[in-house]
Amino acid sequence: MKFLHLATVFFTVGLTFAKDFFSTMGLHADYSTIGALGLALTTLLIFRGLLPILSVAILTIIISQPDAVLASMNMDRDLLQAAAITIVLFPWFKKVLAYAS
Repeated sequence: MKFLHLATVFFTVGLTFAKDFFSTMGLHADYSTIGALGLALTTLLIFRGLLPILSVAILTIIISQPDAVLASMNMDRDLLQAAAITIVLFPWFKKVLAYAS
């Protein structure tokens, strides 16, 4: 059932309206950004936590900055993306590991 929630949110809201939504906000979003925010939104809906969605939103804003800005802040885009993915997937892994034990 939770996978169905994930698929529904990701495929309908995430990919259909995300490009237009981000362009009206003045942000250029690629599919990895849209996917991360869709998964973060799903995590918020399923696990009822505000911290994951807030963390991923902040990291997404930082990741969407140009390379020159990231270099001036001594940040690596790949590490920031890995951090966002880890934040989003942590509740899923925790639940799977608790179920396996």
